[in-house]
Amino acid sequence: VRTREALPQDWAATQNNLAIVLMKQGDYTGGAKVYEELLGTFPNRVATLQSARSLYHERLFDFARAYVLSQKGLQLSPSPTAHLGFAESSFTVAHFDECLEQIALVKDSEIDPNRVFGRDVLRIACQWGAGKKDAARASAEEFSHKGTSLKEAGWITAGDVQFVSGQPAFALGRESWIKLFKSLEKGDGAELADAAKKLSEAMKN
Repeated sequence: VRTREALPQDWAATQNNLAIVLMKQGDYTGGAKVYEELLGTFPNRVATLQSARSLYHERLFDFARAYVLSQKGLQLSPSPTAHLGFAESSFTVAHFDECLEQIALVKDSEIDPNRVFGRDVLRIACQWGAGKKDAARASAEEFSHKGTSLKEAGWITAGDVQFVSGQPAFALGRESWIKLFKSLEKGDGAELADAAKKLSEAMKN
């Protein structure tokens, strides 16, 4: 009864539920296939774009596809959160300058306090990736002091960790880069600050 032709909105709701179930079962490729079919019918559905982007970025590590979906989501709904999501997607396709441009558009007052930490971690990483080494070191040093105030998790970093684990630009202090992103996801302020401190020291070399 709930066919795409007869009841497209109901069909979309059913497909969305199917994607969620597939992901809970660990079938991320299956979930992505369902989302792509949904987007084929409703290409401007922001919620689907966001869900698909998250799946590609955090589970399948298809950063190029996540970037395209994030860019389209931003065009349809240019919110601070969307700018931040596109900044992260830009980071994991090594568009570091673009990442910094997006970060500059997001003010502290416009996002959840915990998201501010994620934005600032991205800033450090994108500064470093873009070759702005002095700026990255200054940002890391500053963050080594304020990072301790992080109290709870607010950012999924599986895709970011995957990216810095293999990207040549983050070979220097790679363990600390990984620790920086993992502690952000755990909401461990002490570990976050320690990772930033070690990075600021490594960046002096």
